[in-house]
Amino acid sequence: MRRERERRGWTQAELATKLAEVGVNLHPSAIAKIELRDVTRPRAIRLDEAQAIAYLLGLPLEEMARTSIDRFDDLMIYLGQTLIRMRDDATTVNELTREAETQLATMDAEAAQALAQEHFVVQLTALARALPLEQLNEYVSLLLNPAHPFHGVISAAARESRPGGQRPETS
Repeated sequence: MRRERERRGWTQAELATKLAEVGVNLHPSAIAKIELRDVTRPRAIRLDEAQAIAYLLGLPLEEMARTSIDRFDDLMIYLGQTLIRMRDDATTVNELTREAETQLATMDAEAAQALAQEHFVVQLTALARALPLEQLNEYVSLLLNPAHPFHGVISAAARESRPGGQRPETS
């Protein structure tokens, strides 16, 4: 309750005022006792109070009753699901990369190089718009690795994007 109240920038007195507006009279000191969960002098919360607080905070009553451990468990489940999706996405990217490499290998070398460069630039532009700079830098570093299958395509695209195909000057 305290976390949600503070997230909204409300003081205990402001929450008490808002509760009074919906017909629940709860003194700010009672709110403080509920939030503290003082085991020596606990302040029980009535159902109508809990419902009104949940309503004002825009949360289901069930969410208000959840413990930190419940929320942590949910977070870990979500993290696990996200990691599985990321693994599946990486597998798909690898499969698509192999398929693209196979198709490029069957084409005329010059046409394949031009097509790969064009698509690489389009994909890199899309990534630049979608990824935070740190992730984009990490991705580009991976692609610039000479062991990466598209390294030759990337190097050629970079050379052709510079005037006269020159390397940038170093200081």
